[in-house]
Amino acid sequence: MDFSEKLAEKINKYVARFAEINELLALEEVLTDDKMAIRLEKERKLLLPIAEKTNEIKLLQDELQNISCSVQPDEKYLSLKERIKQAEADLLNYIANMNSTNQKIIIELNLVQLLSKKLLSFLFDGYKNFCETHNLDFEVLQNNDNFLKLMIEGANAYELFKNENGIHKCSNNSVQVLVYNYYEPENASFEDKDLKIDIFRSNGAGGQNVNKVSTAIRITHLKTGITVSCQDERSQLQNKQRALDNLKERVAQKNLAEYNNKMEAERKKHYNKAIIRNYDFDKNVITDLKTKTDFLIDKNVFDLILNFKKLGS
Repeated sequence: MDFSEKLAEKINKYVARFAEINELLALEEVLTDDKMAIRLEKERKLLLPIAEKTNEIKLLQDELQNISCSVQPDEKYLSLKERIKQAEADLLNYIANMNSTNQKIIIELNLVQLLSKKLLSFLFDGYKNFCETHNLDFEVLQNNDNFLKLMIEGANAYELFKNENGIHKCSNNSVQVLVYNYYEPENASFEDKDLKIDIFRSNGAGGQNVNKVSTAIRITHLKTGITVSCQDERSQLQNKQRALDNLKERVAQKNLAEYNNKMEAERKKHYNKAIIRNYDFDKNVITDLKTKTDFLIDKNVFDLILNFKKLGS
């Protein structure tokens, strides 16, 4: 490959790491560790296009080497040179974009008219195939008869799918598609720097030690402002632990409520009741109403549709 020394070294490291991951995934201790196996599989999926494209370039170069002795370059020679150039450009483009913004999104598919599930299945299969082709993680979160909830994660996931929001319609079907960003729930911190702790004497009855020694505890979570007190136990340590347990529960409840409100607001923000696309399975044609463009239906039709949208054509 005719790359700079620094870039060639980077590519070789990616390929070597890909081979290393394949070896690791064959080990029993890795396969029995679900978290490690999932992490390695995700990294393998990210590096797979680099390994495949690098191997393709090597095979083309080997083939070119076998005919490069010709005095006059023939059509096959020129074709190989062009294919190598294109493969190298594809490899560079992938590497340039592989570390682009990672996005995690939710896609809801809701079958509005219940006469047929053909369109729902078509959209599901199309999105799944697109994700597999473009190195995006695809997960089914919910699958009820007429409703699907998907999670997709990867480079520019939202940018790719955002224009799917709206009603997709065919003769006996319409599916409401809703695409919105997913945000990870916040994990509250309870380190010393996150808390204000006050110690005081218990007020109620409870024995000589309880009333004479400062055993009661008041803990305030500084970020949320939630305060919890405990003076029921006989020792300061016991009161502190009980107060901390109660505080964690109350903070978790507050954060969960705020998180649910945030996700619902995000969901509502992207809801679109407009018909954006018509599907004619009899004529094998999809018509995008926004761009007034027709697409012939085949396995990779969403490659054309989503990338067409992405380019803003």
